[in-house]
Amino acid sequence: MFKKINEDLKICKENIFLKEILERKLVTLKVTLKCEELALEKLENSLDKEYKDVKKLEGISINNIFAILAGNKEEKLSKEQQEYIQAKLKYEECEWKIREYKENLMDMKVRIFDLTKYENEYKKLIEQKSEIIKSTEIEDSLKDELEKEEYTQYCKVKEDVEVKQAITASKDCLDIIDASANRLSSAKKWGLFDIGSDNIIASLVKYERINDSKEQLFALGYSISRLNEELGDINMSFMFNGFNFNTLIDELNIDTFTYKLDVGGNVFKEIAVQKIINNASGNVKDIENKLINLREELAKKEKQISEEIIIINRRIDELIEKVN
Repeated sequence: MFKKINEDLKICKENIFLKEILERKLVTLKVTLKCEELALEKLENSLDKEYKDVKKLEGISINNIFAILAGNKEEKLSKEQQEYIQAKLKYEECEWKIREYKENLMDMKVRIFDLTKYENEYKKLIEQKSEIIKSTEIEDSLKDELEKEEYTQYCKVKEDVEVKQAITASKDCLDIIDASANRLSSAKKWGLFDIGSDNIIASLVKYERINDSKEQLFALGYSISRLNEELGDINMSFMFNGFNFNTLIDELNIDTFTYKLDVGGNVFKEIAVQKIINNASGNVKDIENKLINLREELAKKEKQISEEIIIINRRIDELIEKVN
């Protein structure tokens, strides 16, 4: 009697749970976006200061003259350039996050709007089921048992939705890390060709691949934050066992002095940069393996919940069959 209604109710509940999850995340995302916008203003001021410090040493100034007389101009210039690059990296990362937050904000609002229809459909189905129950003689004990099983189903369906969200987030992370690994692999190949070859094209392509990889790692950092939000809903988390994720991006931040010598054919700098690429590739692979293990764990959890829902649905069907 209630089989079709219960199936439709289950679909509605899944989408209503998803809407509630998205609404909670929307509130958090708005706050995070505001904080990042304020942080970007501060980083812009810091970037402007570091840029001016570099230009002072490059141009004619009292500081520059003192540095020349002291014989440490190149050292000071390299230090200022490094600080400028660090500031620029932080600024670009924050800028990238803001763009992503704004895009996600719009996508989330559209998804929430589309899911609203399931709330109205759910109310209609509940009213329909209630009218049928009122017009049917059902023992109180049977009714209580049915309500208990339906509540158990409600909890399991909610958990199933949350696990599916976490699986989607883990897949997004793996897609990004795969792209980053490919770019680092390409940088490694060009780097090997570059060592001792005095080939400027190889050097330029190598640095293009390094920069592409950094862009992907910015995206990965954001995606892992989102993944941990989803995992928090099911009392799980993705940890690096003490590994500092920002260090991975910083390692690929080659200072201007090293860059010039590397492109200029300095074999010692070429070897040094190759070590940086190899180290980054190893760290990326380590994160990828951890993500694969997490995805497998989530897949097992999803399968277990699906099996439990099937058993609950069977019990509900058996109880409904007892209704006259």
